[in-house]
Amino acid sequence: MDETSYMVTKYLSIRSAREGKPGWGDCIFYISNTTGIDKLWAACPRNGQFLHDLALPWEGRIDDYIISSRKLIAFTTDYSIGNEFWGLYIDTGKSIIQISEGMDHINYIGAWDPLGTTLAFTSNKRDLVNFDLYIYKFDSQSRLVMENKGILRAEYWVSPSRILLSKNYTNLDSDILLYDTEGKRLYNLTGHKGEAVNYSPIPIDSDHFLFITNIDNEVKGIGLYDLETRKWRYIYHGEWGVDELALAGHSVYFSVNKNGESEIYKLELEGDREPFKVISTGGYVTRLEYSGELSRLIISLSSSKQGEEIFLVENNTGEMKRLTYSPKLLLNQEDFTSPEHFKYESFDGLEINSLLFKPVTGREPYPGIMYLHGGPESQATFRFNPIIQLLTRLGYLVIAPNFRGSIGYGKTFTHMDDIEKRGEAVKDVYHAYLSLVKEGLLDPGNVCVTGGSYGGYLTLMSMALYPDIWRCGVEIAG
Repeated sequence: MDETSYMVTKYLSIRSAREGKPGWGDCIFYISNTTGIDKLWAACPRNGQFLHDLALPWEGRIDDYIISSRKLIAFTTDYSIGNEFWGLYIDTGKSIIQISEGMDHINYIGAWDPLGTTLAFTSNKRDLVNFDLYIYKFDSQSRLVMENKGILRAEYWVSPSRILLSKNYTNLDSDILLYDTEGKRLYNLTGHKGEAVNYSPIPIDSDHFLFITNIDNEVKGIGLYDLETRKWRYIYHGEWGVDELALAGHSVYFSVNKNGESEIYKLELEGDREPFKVISTGGYVTRLEYSGELSRLIISLSSSKQGEEIFLVENNTGEMKRLTYSPKLLLNQEDFTSPEHFKYESFDGLEINSLLFKPVTGREPYPGIMYLHGGPESQATFRFNPIIQLLTRLGYLVIAPNFRGSIGYGKTFTHMDDIEKRGEAVKDVYHAYLSLVKEGLLDPGNVCVTGGSYGGYLTLMSMALYPDIWRCGVEIAG
């Protein structure tokens, strides 16, 4: 193995931790690929420190999990690693039982009821297309309670007979529903005109819940829903969109996506106080939870310096304490490159935000990589990317533009590349190149373009329309 192959293998072997959630007592659960495959781990305080251990005797990879108040762990795992036919199982503490039947369909994990013995989940078992609602009562059989068309997920029980659901029509359009198991009736709580996302319902009590929405708004805010009146109102919306919520008594913590970087705020639900910023994370929050036992926030944070790890945040000081330390192959994390914000004007004067990763070695002008995200309803953020870190280590300048069509900058911006306007996103890529050359940062004769999925499509289009500017192009599943 030569030096470059060695470094590629090393960076692609970096491990991570995600999906940090409170478990029973003061333990915190999370998914880690430390062993080379996603497993469920638990970290429990002992003598002033957290001790980490595997939580499930399971050989396959774990995709998602949820823990009941009775210490039952429901989890999803694919039957053959990589096929993504997620089967549903429950660890009872004495044995593991399979809830889903068959091995050729997908089950989405849902929510335990308040007693911690009944699980609501959704599955496309019926026709492999539509996700229906099922209920499993512990030590019994799962049963189909509602047929559905489209993608459906069970989110929370607001009472022993009422379940909050989320239904996705597209990546940019969704609703929150309520299903009454006694009356066998379904209600659309967030029916709206036009396009809007509605998700992450979190009950405050049996009649109220918080949720994330952008109904009649460019960016996502926080709504408060009253189930008795069937009305809701915004309790927060700002310049930048909300991504994650966590309820802590009479307070709500939320993460805001500020140009690709997560900031965490706290808002008191009682009174008319303005939210205040708890911390700027320096990365991107992929999950936000609150542990009542520890009186701390649990954040799953992906950043250039640490990779994706689990952190605890002190309520009063905002101090972040790292909980997980995933293997990094003896690489010095302080040598990893943090992105800088780089703005430029496209062909029509539209301002494009992008992230710029400067190389560890060399000097201007640098050889460069144009790194194009997928989607197109996605965004280049402060998440850890081992490929980008490797490229900067090898001396390349990496530019990750949030071309028109990206999320994070409002509904209007997200639709600026629709249908016949796809070519304008390609022009955004070209003008990123021109701007960096003009700034003296980029060697115009040594630039490669690459991306996966929609980024792969843009890679092919960029090479086709502007063949003279690229030294090479690497298209991935375009």
